[in-house]
Amino acid sequence: MESSFALIDPDTPQSAYTKAGIQNPSQELQLVFSDEFNKDGRSFYPGDDPFWEAADLWYWPTNDLEWYDPEMVTTENGYLKITIDRRRNHGMNYMSGMISSWNKFCFTGGYIEVAVSLPGDPTVSGLWPAVWTMGNLGRAGYGASTDGMWPYTYDDCDVGTLPNQTQNGLPEAAMNTGIVPEFNFELSWLPGMRLSSCTCPGEPHPGPVHRDGTYVSRSAPEIDIIEVQVNVTTRVGEASQSVQFAPFDDNYAWNNASYLHINDPEVSFLNSYQGGVLQQTGSVVSEVNQQCYTSKTSCFAVYGFEYKPGLEQDDAYITWVNNGKQSWTFGAGGIGANPRTEISARPVPREPMYVLINLGLSDGFSPIDADLTYPATMHVDYVRVYQPKNAINYGCDPSGFPTSNYINQYIEAYTNPNLTGTVIYRIWPAIFIHTAFSAVVVYIDLYVKDIGIGTVFLTIIPMVLGFVIALRVTTGYDRYWAGRMAWSDVTRNLRTMSRLIWYHVPARLTPGVGEVPLKDVEQVIEEKKIALDLLEAYAVALKHHLRDEPGPYYEDLNPLLASMETSPYHEHRFPISPTGGSPTVGNAALPSDDPRAPLLPSSMTRKSRGSVFVDLIPFASWWTHFKRLFTKEPADIVPSAGPLGSNAGKHVVIAGGGGNIPLEVIRCLSEWFSALEQRNTVPGTTLGGMIGLLQGLEDSLVTLERIITTPLPLVYTAHIRHTVWIFLFTMPFQLCNTFEWVTVPGVAVAAFLYLGFVAAAEEIEQPFGYDRNDLDLDFFCSGIIGTELDDVRAAKVPNSYLSLPGVVKAGDLFGRGAVIDAATQSAAEDVKLFDPAHPLNGVPSTSAGGY
Repeated sequence: MESSFALIDPDTPQSAYTKAGIQNPSQELQLVFSDEFNKDGRSFYPGDDPFWEAADLWYWPTNDLEWYDPEMVTTENGYLKITIDRRRNHGMNYMSGMISSWNKFCFTGGYIEVAVSLPGDPTVSGLWPAVWTMGNLGRAGYGASTDGMWPYTYDDCDVGTLPNQTQNGLPEAAMNTGIVPEFNFELSWLPGMRLSSCTCPGEPHPGPVHRDGTYVSRSAPEIDIIEVQVNVTTRVGEASQSVQFAPFDDNYAWNNASYLHINDPEVSFLNSYQGGVLQQTGSVVSEVNQQCYTSKTSCFAVYGFEYKPGLEQDDAYITWVNNGKQSWTFGAGGIGANPRTEISARPVPREPMYVLINLGLSDGFSPIDADLTYPATMHVDYVRVYQPKNAINYGCDPSGFPTSNYINQYIEAYTNPNLTGTVIYRIWPAIFIHTAFSAVVVYIDLYVKDIGIGTVFLTIIPMVLGFVIALRVTTGYDRYWAGRMAWSDVTRNLRTMSRLIWYHVPARLTPGVGEVPLKDVEQVIEEKKIALDLLEAYAVALKHHLRDEPGPYYEDLNPLLASMETSPYHEHRFPISPTGGSPTVGNAALPSDDPRAPLLPSSMTRKSRGSVFVDLIPFASWWTHFKRLFTKEPADIVPSAGPLGSNAGKHVVIAGGGGNIPLEVIRCLSEWFSALEQRNTVPGTTLGGMIGLLQGLEDSLVTLERIITTPLPLVYTAHIRHTVWIFLFTMPFQLCNTFEWVTVPGVAVAAFLYLGFVAAAEEIEQPFGYDRNDLDLDFFCSGIIGTELDDVRAAKVPNSYLSLPGVVKAGDLFGRGAVIDAATQSAAEDVKLFDPAHPLNGVPSTSAGGY
């Protein structure tokens, strides 16, 4: 394609219209796109800009803590400005910005460079600025578009395209060369390649085709210009410059001995992280320019990469630039064929790539320091793309790799970020078996022997089967809805109880309305804070309890339970050491065998394994038992409970042994209520209400435990599956005489409908785990309950039930009108600010909407 100067910003200096190649300086590159961001006040809301669009979503794939909002992206003083701030939005505690050129500007091959001033301080960890590229067939943040697309870069029809990169438990290397114990050391949990070269003619595929008529595999690969974090040991800003790909090599080990070149080992080093169950990566970490941060001199450092798509025989490569200098090179031979995992060579991405710029925050990527300041801004001076004059190829819908028709055909997947998946990936093997069987039946009926039967069963069985499956789906949804209602009760009870504790429990240790010693006030206020912590701890502990994640040693739970260690009313009974999980920074607040033991993450990554329901495949269990006759595989493998909640609902501790932490929290609060009752300082109506709400929390715990520990009887679900199998296996015999070959797609559709409903019912009947269709317990705990309790903690409480004004003795007593701000001030500071002549100063006015 010839260059179009409409894509080149008029403010780009003439000296930047050409550039020497990075890998080959003798090759001249031509500018094909630039944006200098010189016009201030640009808007990136949808439809406002010809090249960029700002996201309006939560980026769930990496468990980000911010909501991306177009409001946080603009241009100012001649650069792009992305701001992150501690502001509530859509239940998230932070707001930030992400822009992309998805489906607006893409390029294939060449060199892209950006001039960036990084956000924050190079010595303070937490922020996650990134500039990266992705194939146009996957839109970042829209899970239905990236499922089965990212991070594949592949063009063969073999086991590498299948779910989990295996078939019938082979190859062995794909079953045991992973690195994550929680995933059974399996290599891949990807769902399989959606648009592989195995795609049959006539099935959805954007094209093109090979000379032999097979489809060219299509996907959404990723190449990152920079992902920046702070090294928490050296306190130096560093950038990962990487490429992500699939399928995977065993142990995620690409051939970096022969196809890796680092230009300056004093600045750059090979990243020790090479992959996990969802991606393999080639990554080198380089020290960035420590002055080019917005908190420093605000200079701009140049980052970029040059690449040539293809395989090793095409001399394909990727070369990165850090701070204006070549940093490292990745050769395509590094991801050649791998006989151990039985996959072929993976090419350097051939897809049209679009550009993304964002400023994120995720404790899964980088530890977040307590002294991280907000707001923080990331500045981008320009984005420029160059290509060799003999290889100009830009646009998001190139003739060799079209994307437009496919995107428009499935536009909802690219425009609805809440659309994340379908059961088809879990039931397709069973559908394939029934479809293939129907094809065999039709062939025999037409060309060998008439084996058709009457259609009388079609008028009887489907009606009965429909009622049965409807009941199955309704039963599954009833359990899902009951779980949601129970969590609504938890939220309501916690809201009301926090209000009663904070506003209606007098700050005194003895009954009456006389003077109150300051130490008594401070003690009661501290007890109130602890009580609110325990209310939040109840919700968080309940989340982990339902996910079968035992113990208190989690980042979101452990600090909330620390007060129970010093409680005069309660002796905790918890397991004494953390078990399993992925370690992170932090020390346990509760005792353990190892006081330095790291806490477990508050939430594990949501699983996206493209597995199937084995029990939906006819006779699969027979085959399993038959295989064991010839192997040493034990007959009974009992999965253990683990921190991923993989066995949730089967091993939760109902009572006794101190393992039921939500119940332990209820007991601790009950003991405090007993102390309040003995003091006789809380009115009976208030205390009775608090005790009733506590009973409500216990009722919710029982309800949720009943849901998760009472699965539908096996005989019921098994009989439904057997009935569906019988119907689907007899269906082609009933249709073949009348519909002939049309019977085959008819059976396929019927299998999808019936098996899909059965699978959907099983998907939602245990709604407390990490599947995408499960209830979002993390949001319930942090986005709703945690946020509302934070608001209560920050509220100023006028203690109007204390003594009359004028009797306060500074530093000793305080009375009506004194305001205790438990979130920001100590009681002593409030006493110093109290003016007996104006006792209501500082007390929020009810007419003004205060407390």
